[in-house]
Amino acid sequence: MNMQAWTDSNYAYVIGTSGLSIYDVSDESVYATCSGNFTSVWANENYVFIGTSSSGVKYLIKPCSSGVYTSLNDLSNLSAYLPTSTNINYVHGNENNLLIVTDSGVDFIKLNPQGYKSSTSISGIDKCFLTSGNKIYYMSNSTLYVVYTCLFDWVVADKEYTTNSGIFSGVNFNDIYVTPNTIFAATNNGVYVVDEISEEYDVYYNI
Repeated sequence: MNMQAWTDSNYAYVIGTSGLSIYDVSDESVYATCSGNFTSVWANENYVFIGTSSSGVKYLIKPCSSGVYTSLNDLSNLSAYLPTSTNINYVHGNENNLLIVTDSGVDFIKLNPQGYKSSTSISGIDKCFLTSGNKIYYMSNSTLYVVYTCLFDWVVADKEYTTNSGIFSGVNFNDIYVTPNTIFAATNNGVYVVDEISEEYDVYYNI
């Protein structure tokens, strides 16, 4: 299992082979732990969301308590809408919205109140990113997909970047981060910084 982490101003939430470890960033000490088959972690101001390999999305209420957690809360407490599959690959979000990659597709879920869900069916997706304006990004190692609106289910993404041609020709995608109109794509060849409007880009190569 690859390690995956999320941080806020006080804590670092790290998924590893033994489960979730929460570190106090002030002194790097272990603040809390929870054992389990976890795959991803993301947090907003109120909750820490944890993807599991077979039991859907769980969460902890912030601020987290110190010590050992023996159980987690289920996403059904916060949303009438749940991921299409309980096999979670990745979780990201913004404020009151979640973007979830499962083994069968990608789900956008707006939490209560007035929640809703929009989805697409697709296999082989590893990671995702949801901007503050609810623009959706999700990726396999060979394709980066972009969806401009999350209000409805979708079949085809609004834009695709592939590694067969164009900017990313000949590389593999590892991870992404997005700011307004700028994609930071980590690849096996280095980090690509792409202006989505002009499609001009810079590459910071691996040394």
